[in-house]
Amino acid sequence: MQILRFAILSLHPPVRIGGLEANIGNVTVSLSPDTKEGDKDKSLFVVAKRKLDAIPHKDEAGRVVIPVPERADCEFAIDSIGNLIAAFNACSRSTCSPTPCIALEFENDLESEFLYSSAGIESNVETHQGVRYQIPLKPELVSAVVDRLDGVTLLAEAFACGESGRYKDLARFFELAFGLPFTDIKKILYRFLDPMPYGYTKNEIGEWISKRHPIIHADLLKTKDIATASDVRDYLVRMEQAALDVLFNKSKWRDNSIARRNLWVPPAWTKSKRGDLAAIKGSSGISILLRVYDEFGIYPKNLEATVRRIKSNWYCGNDIQARRMGEAQRNPSILLRAPYRPAV
Repeated sequence: MQILRFAILSLHPPVRIGGLEANIGNVTVSLSPDTKEGDKDKSLFVVAKRKLDAIPHKDEAGRVVIPVPERADCEFAIDSIGNLIAAFNACSRSTCSPTPCIALEFENDLESEFLYSSAGIESNVETHQGVRYQIPLKPELVSAVVDRLDGVTLLAEAFACGESGRYKDLARFFELAFGLPFTDIKKILYRFLDPMPYGYTKNEIGEWISKRHPIIHADLLKTKDIATASDVRDYLVRMEQAALDVLFNKSKWRDNSIARRNLWVPPAWTKSKRGDLAAIKGSSGISILLRVYDEFGIYPKNLEATVRRIKSNWYCGNDIQARRMGEAQRNPSILLRAPYRPAV
């Protein structure tokens, strides 16, 4: 039995790449264009295929449990081929998952019977949410941050960057605000934020800090890990919210004091790491950010991207299987999709 992991790779600016098949470790990765001639958005449909070390087991509900090591190998191969294309073509890349994002390829009748007697494939769709709003350029707010325009500069830099760059500039912002290395601010930042209803915990702030060395250093001296955007993207909305509170409401700039001033309160906010939302009654101009991840919490889910061409020996889960086989007969294209835009 083999595992197949599906993904959509988008390139910015667009790069035209034909079909390709490559081996990365024990995973075979195949690429095929996901756009028609003349399409503005150029993206690739990626299939990573690996043989399972053993027949997977089923959970108490009768669902097939995808083995993590083999799935992780496929995801590493997908990320690696995306990195190769980006490095070779000097472009940026983003990866998302279609529906389905995974399949099991059976190779004999016993494997087929095992799969079709199951209750589907175990999955757990994750969502992350936040809020966006416009802060009015009131004279009193502008004058209140004149003594910390270096912090304003770092926030502007953060919002101009991709996810890994945003994390780095937010870390620098907190260092600047408190006059301490980012790795030393967990208790102080927690105490500063604690009076507000945002629900920050020491553990959450500690998670932010834990990625500082892996995402900035690659000499493997302070850490043996190398972090990328996918390792920090879930922290960013909460880090940005904390940074704005620090910018406006910290009494002493470039100082490790936790004294607060009551200058500004956001019209809406997240009140937990899970993204639970709250807002001031009557507030307007608030946008809710919602990012849905795939069934394994790895890639953002493109809710409008569906794999149409399901081979007869691919098992994708009973409900999806029936639906996709019917769609494939009506539409033989590999994928029907809407252009993916990464959340910012």
